Amino acid sequence: ESARTAMDLMAKNMRMSGKLVRISDYEIYMYNNSQEQCVEYKFEGNMLKIGQVNPLSSSDMNCSPTHVNYGSLVPITEATINSGKFIINQTDTFSTPKRIGIATIVIEIGGQKIQTTVSFRDYLDVFYWK
Repeated sequence: ESARTAMDLMAKNMRMSGKLVRISDYEIYMYNNSQEQCVEYKFEGNMLKIGQVNPLSSSDMNCSPTHVNYGSLVPITEATINSGKFIINQTDTFSTPKRIGIATIVIEIGGQKIQTTVSFRDYLDVFYWK
């Protein structure tokens, strides 16, 4: 897939996910609520890779690579990626004002940088609706 298509897929997965965790600037994992799967993304070896696996149980949404086995991650970009990183700002329910979390994906490919920013859908953690 093209880098833009891969980025759009990641953004959609992030919007539909909970418990997004940044392992490093180059690796994240999350529980995708709409697919009920654990998803891992990793920039490795000039490629962007994905791993998807079912959680250990329907009530266990721990998607850490030390908890579930993603196996071999699969490349999702055809072209060589010069660099890529994830910038994650988690939802903060203790700050004033409260803040919805965001994730920014930055990819440099063919000398061009592309990026997108996605807000998380954990609104109930921030606002209490009566």
